[in-house]
Amino acid sequence: MILNLALFLKNNELNKYQRSDLFNDETISITQVIQDVQDISLIFTNFTKTFSLPASDENNRLFKHYYNYDIDGGFDARVKIDAYIEIDSNRFNSGKIKLEGVDMKNNQPYAYRVTYYGDTINLKDVIGEDKLNALPLSSYNLTYNNTNVKTKFQIDPTTTDVIAPFISHTNRYYFDSSSGHSENDTNLYYQSGGTHEHGLLWSDLKYAIRLDAIIQAIGTQYGLVFSNDFFDSANLDYYNLFMWLHRAKGGVQGVDAGIFPPELINSWNVVSGNHGAFTTSSNLFVNSDYDGASNSIAITTTSTSDYKISILRNGVLVFQSNTLNGSQTLDITSVYFDNNNNFTFFIQSQLVITIDDITLQLGYFDYTDPGIPLTFDVFSTTLFNTNATFVFDIAQQIPEIKVIDFLSGIFRMFNLTAYVENGIVIVKTLNDFYATSNVYDITPHIKVDTNSVNVALPFKQIEFGYEDTKTLLALKHSQQFNYDWAKEIYNELPDIDGGIYKVTLPFSHFKYERIFDVNAPTTPTDIQWGYSATDNFNAATGNYEAALGKPLLFYPILVTGVANMSWRPTTSSHEQITSYIAPSNSLSFDPNVSKTNINFKAELNEWTFGNDFTDTLFLNYYQDYIMQVFNPKNRLTKIKAILPLSILLNFELNDRFKIVDRLFRINKITTNLTTGESDMELLNEL
Repeated sequence: MILNLALFLKNNELNKYQRSDLFNDETISITQVIQDVQDISLIFTNFTKTFSLPASDENNRLFKHYYNYDIDGGFDARVKIDAYIEIDSNRFNSGKIKLEGVDMKNNQPYAYRVTYYGDTINLKDVIGEDKLNALPLSSYNLTYNNTNVKTKFQIDPTTTDVIAPFISHTNRYYFDSSSGHSENDTNLYYQSGGTHEHGLLWSDLKYAIRLDAIIQAIGTQYGLVFSNDFFDSANLDYYNLFMWLHRAKGGVQGVDAGIFPPELINSWNVVSGNHGAFTTSSNLFVNSDYDGASNSIAITTTSTSDYKISILRNGVLVFQSNTLNGSQTLDITSVYFDNNNNFTFFIQSQLVITIDDITLQLGYFDYTDPGIPLTFDVFSTTLFNTNATFVFDIAQQIPEIKVIDFLSGIFRMFNLTAYVENGIVIVKTLNDFYATSNVYDITPHIKVDTNSVNVALPFKQIEFGYEDTKTLLALKHSQQFNYDWAKEIYNELPDIDGGIYKVTLPFSHFKYERIFDVNAPTTPTDIQWGYSATDNFNAATGNYEAALGKPLLFYPILVTGVANMSWRPTTSSHEQITSYIAPSNSLSFDPNVSKTNINFKAELNEWTFGNDFTDTLFLNYYQDYIMQVFNPKNRLTKIKAILPLSILLNFELNDRFKIVDRLFRINKITTNLTTGESDMELLNEL
């Protein structure tokens, strides 16, 4: 059959869709796949191969004569435009069109080459190369001092999005209750008396943020609305996860000696001009390019104490002054204030100083009208005092990882799939995606002249693990047992043919330690901790070398009723505490409450030392799918069919196709939208 195909592109200037012209003999095919059995860790979208549209009058208007270099304000081929496809006047699929180029004949435009992307969502196009520090997380900022850290160290994690878990970035701690012993600063045993200043030093800890806070910030930053099928507070496997805010090895970045604590400048006013805009009290959003030759920032103060000025572009440092004092005017021509970016400004001082005024001057030149001379946009602050306390800025302390890599890691971690429905990004586990479906009998529509039955899975082994298991205790585990901590290796039969496929998360994975009393070596204390260190021991300091590693995800568990645990609010004092937040790979310390954990392989639990925590990432999110495709009865069947519109316009990728008396899952389907013929890859239902 020949289908009546139509393609509609959105004209953003008119805010309406316009039908484009098509070549009569042009073949347009669309491939639909959610998760490919031959590449199980990737989340796919609908896509087509590049096809051509004629350079007709209508298409020339839509693409604004893109072939003409001299048109000002022409079509921007870097940006996809909204589009949808109709088949026989029925909407088939919504998506976006990307202009790839224009083919010329005899110096005249002949065809526009375009690629159509289905509206499942291409996250990388939306997010680009941004890192997590570009996200709007400033509402979670808080002062970094003993009082706040101790509060966040003992708070119920279910009541807050920021905590301070017992993960030491530098010192190795132990517990020794023997009497008359020679005290060491890092002994956690509380012994009363003024001469015993030992225990957990508050500044050995860093804050952590709830994973869901990051997910929600991603939605806010990029205009994405995620469904609550998986990203939901009721889903504790996900919602109880936190990320440790560890951007630099050792102490909190900015607290080290010689580095001044930064403070956000957040009292800007527009004096004149405004080609950029202060969209909040602290961020300059630039929507026009400034002329860098005229940019400056002037600080007015009568104080003689030292300070520094810093500028960040989308969370990345692009300018930092030398140490300054008194009033100064700085040349910032090295900073390019370019289109569609956020700039934040920081002042850093060792002491509280009064700033009378900071004036930012940015030169603006209208390149579209050379007759207009250079003008200046001027922004100025009101009088303010710098803060002597250190503000723990989440954006400055969050691990360095691209947003897209972080999201990809979370999707692989829980074997998630995503698609767009009514503007909402539906996120589900693959198991949940396939849990509900319709059945379509396609037996009458199959082309029986050609089909093939193939091996479903081209791998003999699949390995599931974390990219970074190189901290001290995880390294010792690897050395002792000859495999990476929490790594799962799945192979039905070791001698079957095929390659090895790896599903690797871009995160660190700690092995935690429940501490035993040195004075009673068979008695575990109520203290479990994490140690961010390598296996390189420094005899001079008595510590192992601090580690940086990949971003760390963990479950926090509040432990109460702890006996004789010592806390150091300063280096020369200590006090007793009875509760703290322990980091954990398991959702609970009680397997009767939950057996969930974020290991791929079922390991002995660090708290209970038992093997009851069996609900691993592999078991909960991968096993059903992997066991089916590894089943020796499983086949990947390739067939051709001409599906009627009643099926073609309505089937979803979680639906089943019925052929005679068998049910099949859809692995991949490619449909020629001109002829209606579909090439299908189907997995037999077991």
